[in-house]
Amino acid sequence: MQNIIEGFKFDEVEYWSQIEKTKEEMKELYDTQVIVVQDILQKKKIFNQVFDDMYEFMKRGFEVEEIRKFPIKYKFDHKSIDIYEMEARHMITNLLFWKTLLQLEMPDIIDETYYIDAKNINNRMIKNFIDNKIIIPFRYKIETEKLNKIIHDLLYRLAMVSNDFNMIMGMSINMESFIEVANKNPRFDEIIRTKVDPLAQPVEIENTLNSLMNEEIEILKSEENVLKPILCSGAGIKDQQLREFSINGGLKPDLSGNTVPVPINSNFLVGGLSNIINYYIDATGLKNKPPMLAIA
Repeated sequence: MQNIIEGFKFDEVEYWSQIEKTKEEMKELYDTQVIVVQDILQKKKIFNQVFDDMYEFMKRGFEVEEIRKFPIKYKFDHKSIDIYEMEARHMITNLLFWKTLLQLEMPDIIDETYYIDAKNINNRMIKNFIDNKIIIPFRYKIETEKLNKIIHDLLYRLAMVSNDFNMIMGMSINMESFIEVANKNPRFDEIIRTKVDPLAQPVEIENTLNSLMNEEIEILKSEENVLKPILCSGAGIKDQQLREFSINGGLKPDLSGNTVPVPINSNFLVGGLSNIINYYIDATGLKNKPPMLAIA
């Protein structure tokens, strides 16, 4: 998803037309096809065609569950009688790793042990793949310079996904877009500058902030901004994190799970944590925080 630029207008009719077109194209391409992984790892041109098609579909409609979870049928080689299914988004991740076998010119060794649990991917999993599937098997068979390049290319591809999908997946926010909405909508400007009564009861504070959060979401659905396509699609975001980011930090739990009676009376969009007390309170609750604005 591109950042909001001058002159950009979100056309909801055109957006949904493109989404339906993407669904149809995916069905036409993948409903009856079984991808043989060994085959696509034989030649760079074939691999790139398969990967680029799938990647383009995700970029066009990742915020729509039916697209990102579209089932891709595959098997590792022609001899295998087992046919597997994987969500399109997870197939992309696996292809990023499997391309190392194309670079190693060893496509025939692909099997179930190369499967990556993309839903739970982490740094340790990436390290284990590099150690056990690249370095240990090939360190005495392939030049060190070539192995280093293959590892570098894998890490670059993983970073590429982050760069391309950060905004769609809600892992980063374009603050300028929020400011543009605030400049056009006085009520939105009031909401993002909300201060709560520090003497109010916790339930009153929560009810007030939740009401403002719902009002903010409706405004973001109607004004041009980076979150509008996601909100209009129904994919949703972690609204509590949106509230902390752009309305008010509110009350936080301490390390024992008890509510700290002092609210963080600011947000990350306007003013940040603003003082040492807020930083301390926020830090004590970090263990309870989910990723910022992750897709719901």
